[in-house]
Amino acid sequence: MKRILLTVLITLSLGLPVQPKLEEQKVDELKNGKLSKFVLTLAQLSNMLERPLVDLDFAVQDLSEDLREMQEEVSQDFFQRSSQHKKIIDDLEVLLGNAQIEISNSINLVENVLKNQLVQLNNKQSSLQDFVSQNRVAIQREDLMHQTNSKQYEEKITDHQTALKILDKALDIVQKFISGELDINQRDPAQRDVQELSGCLNKRYGNYPLVTALIESVPTFENLKQLKKIRQKLVKVKQAVQDQYNEDLFHDKTQTSLYEKRKTQLEKEHSIFQQQIADNIFSINTIQQKIKVEEDFQDMRRDDVKRYAQQRQDENEAFAYEIAIFQDLKNMYLTEQQLGEQAINFINTKQFSDLIRSNLDIALRNK
Repeated sequence: MKRILLTVLITLSLGLPVQPKLEEQKVDELKNGKLSKFVLTLAQLSNMLERPLVDLDFAVQDLSEDLREMQEEVSQDFFQRSSQHKKIIDDLEVLLGNAQIEISNSINLVENVLKNQLVQLNNKQSSLQDFVSQNRVAIQREDLMHQTNSKQYEEKITDHQTALKILDKALDIVQKFISGELDINQRDPAQRDVQELSGCLNKRYGNYPLVTALIESVPTFENLKQLKKIRQKLVKVKQAVQDQYNEDLFHDKTQTSLYEKRKTQLEKEHSIFQQQIADNIFSINTIQQKIKVEEDFQDMRRDDVKRYAQQRQDENEAFAYEIAIFQDLKNMYLTEQQLGEQAINFINTKQFSDLIRSNLDIALRNK
């Protein structure tokens, strides 16, 4: 009802000119406000209709109260919007802070942990490759040494076997003389055999000068006693050669066993190194994947930071715009209320009544 009355009276006020004569500046000032202009118009109508201004006071007070309620409603809405704005900004600041902390933590993890681990793993990979190369060299060296030793062993064994055969033949000749199978006065056949054996021994096996001397002394014996002494010395020499032969056999067997064990150990180490290299490559790939994941995560969170910052800027700009609107509304309501109160006070003065009567008299005379 108040709004209908307000609309009707405002419409009427547009058709009722106010001709100021007294306090003209005050009236013009009051016309700047919608409520104050409406109050002046109602006052003019009341005077024209000779109605008391008390009713007008009540109506205007009701309208002024509505205006204050609208101002409070706007203030309440703005307060709620301010709270909402603060929560939005606080939430965005938390999101921004968390994203920046996560980016910092991720960078620290990559630069100070993962990349250090990657450097260590790469260094380990280089060391393992060096170990493998050294292992291969060691195996080749062992193989070469074994081949050389085997060749030397085979030559020594052949020497021993040949010497033993020569000694056996020499002993056989001596034994034939001692047993009477060969005539002690017929030395030519024995001498030829001994010369043949001696030549063979000196040609290939110069390591046995004692054997050579003993064999060459066989044809020069003077009696059986001398011959038996030669046989005894040949037997001792043969035993010494046999002992050396057995010792070399044992040494070769020992060296071969050591070689096989050493090579088995080197091959085992090679397998271990190869497995360690494979494991290390897997670790390197894992670290590289972690670094890639962390860098992708950093890019994602940087995009989040940009998005949150843009949302914060948009919210601040929107709120600044709403603050401006609120201030305009607040100032407008305050101005209307102040002008309305001034209008109410003015129409209750004698000056306003005189002004209205004067305007009416002028209007009647002009008719």
